[in-house]
Amino acid sequence: MNTIVFNPNESTSRTQTHTFTIDDLVSVESVSVNTGSVSVVSVVDDVVTLSCVNGAYTRQVLAGGSYTPADSKTVTNTISQSFSYEIYWSSYKYFLRVYPPSPSSGISYNSGGYSGTLNITNPMALEDQVVSILNNINNSYDYDDGIKTGSTSAVFSYSGTVTKPASDTRYYTYYYQYIITINYIIKSFPDLQIKINGELKVSDMGWVKINGELKQISTITIKDNGVLKEV
Repeated sequence: MNTIVFNPNESTSRTQTHTFTIDDLVSVESVSVNTGSVSVVSVVDDVVTLSCVNGAYTRQVLAGGSYTPADSKTVTNTISQSFSYEIYWSSYKYFLRVYPPSPSSGISYNSGGYSGTLNITNPMALEDQVVSILNNINNSYDYDDGIKTGSTSAVFSYSGTVTKPASDTRYYTYYYQYIITINYIIKSFPDLQIKINGELKVSDMGWVKINGELKQISTITIKDNGVLKEV
């Protein structure tokens, strides 16, 4: 049995078909490949066609695109919420009725690819505004005025860390290269040597052509001086 190793050029195709010529080929006994799998498509005379599939790539080349790593930053935002109130005099006292807003403890942030949650940093902003109103009652209200209404606003601050995920738009060209090993049998032709003394020998038994047809042999019987001899 003979063995030959083919090393075709690499290709961007993962599925490849390769054709080889092996002179005096009798049969292909087995085929193997360094990666993926290989099968015999056809054997016609001395021409062998093989198919290689599912191999691992040998290298990759960046063809385009880019990569941007993930990022984060701190963001601060403010929201102003208005509310109304009433001031009135009763039993020699000032009373304040407030219709307060309901600030959220956290707000969503989504801008420029960054996203996250901002948490309130001054939850007492409403109370601070109410205290300010109370402190100014004497300057803004006379008990003979009856019920006085007004409106103002509280400014709530929010802060938090927002993140931007990595962006990867890279794409590659992949190259594949199969190294193929073929075990095969070829025709072996005997070298007949005729000696003058009448002794005939076959030096290498194998294939001979009889009546124009190749036949495989292991022994030859000849007639020497009328006597059959096996050589």
